[in-house]
Amino acid sequence: MKRIICLLVMVFALHTTGNACDCNITSIAKEVSRADDIFIGKVIAVKNWYVIFKIESYFKGFKLSNIIMVQLGSNNCSYRFNLGKTYIVYAYFIQNLEGIKSKILMTSVCTNTRVYNYADVIELKKFASEKKFN
Repeated sequence: MKRIICLLVMVFALHTTGNACDCNITSIAKEVSRADDIFIGKVIAVKNWYVIFKIESYFKGFKLSNIIMVQLGSNNCSYRFNLGKTYIVYAYFIQNLEGIKSKILMTSVCTNTRVYNYADVIELKKFASEKKFN
């Protein structure tokens, strides 16, 4: 019985560490230069593999719409958004194997994406100007 419990503990430990997200979050300055889209938005819908935001302001990227969709991944690196919350989102266009960018945006826990916090906006404004939607 002790062997079975020990084996189960080892399998669980390998399974949980094997799927852990391994990333280095870069500085906001570097992320501003690399991200395709940076915006502040409120989550108005969470669907199977995407989230819809009502954009409050943007720093980089889309300027034509006040709603944007960001694809969610299915692994441990996926950022989990909550309905009704406002976020600062650093988004990237998904690329295929040849490096060609699609029109689908995604983000992950490996970016500076986070729940809205005014102190984070102040830091972001050092590197990008904020534009409000009317």
